[in-house]
Amino acid sequence: MRNKTHLLGWILFLLLQKAIAQPEVIKVIPTESYFNFEALGKVYFF
Repeated sequence: MRNKTHLLGWILFLLLQKAIAQPEVIKVIPTESYFNFEALGKVYFF
């Protein structure tokens, strides 16, 4: 029973870490662009 409780605790811990994660800006897209998409690891914008 202890192993199941321990496993459940770790699962809850990992889920909470994902739930409180905040997005991080890694690419800056110009504000005047009206359309953008990502392909092959690069961002394209018009």
